Amino acid sequence: MGFEAFDNAKISALVQTEGLENLNGTPLMADLHILRAHKLGLTAARKIAHQWVEQAEQQFGLICTYQTGEAADEVMFKRAGVQGCLSVTQDKFELNAKLGFLLSAFHAKIESEVTQNLDKLLNPDSGT
Repeated sequence: MGFEAFDNAKISALVQTEGLENLNGTPLMADLHILRAHKLGLTAARKIAHQWVEQAEQQFGLICTYQTGEAADEVMFKRAGVQGCLSVTQDKFELNAKLGFLLSAFHAKIESEVTQNLDKLLNPDSGT
């Protein structure tokens, strides 16, 4: 059985029900958005962001670029199948990422792992 046996209409319908873009030549992407408020202030938040970068590079193989700003920092990250940004301010961490087609199948697992890692860094004594 070859690829021609697959019904493009059924595949397209399945993809659309999963919240991904259609098969009209545009890449299939899933959005990942995680927002965490905190009361650490910018200096302490930066320390946690640097720890997050270390974990992300080691655990997920991300290539990260840290840009320090006056009121906020940004961590741009990428690797095959994912690209995004972690914004760090005095009162929140906000992660936005696009997952490519292959990684979009693992959207829930990836979101869970990233959320757990960030929550552990923000609340090291909570045991989460």
